[in-house]
Amino acid sequence: MGQVLHGSARTTAAVRRAIQDSQASLSKLASHYGINAKTVAKWRKRNSVEDHGSEFIAYGSTPSTGSPFGSRSGHSARRKLGT
Repeated sequence: MGQVLHGSARTTAAVRRAIQDSQASLSKLASHYGINAKTVAKWRKRNSVEDHGSEFIAYGSTPSTGSPFGSRSGHSARRKLGT
């Protein structure tokens, strides 16, 4: 069965693994796979080949409210912050 990629994905797990295992230059690999050299550098730096770019991460939110301001409404939270 084929791998399901999100809409912005340009590489598969097999390509990412090949990038990580290769000793070729960033520009050579980028040209070979038709991707940006920054993408090659990103995958070389990572420890796995799993793509987690489309995951939602709620930084600073609290588990009970989903808001970094607790139970306050957006309006009162903005007023509290002076914006």
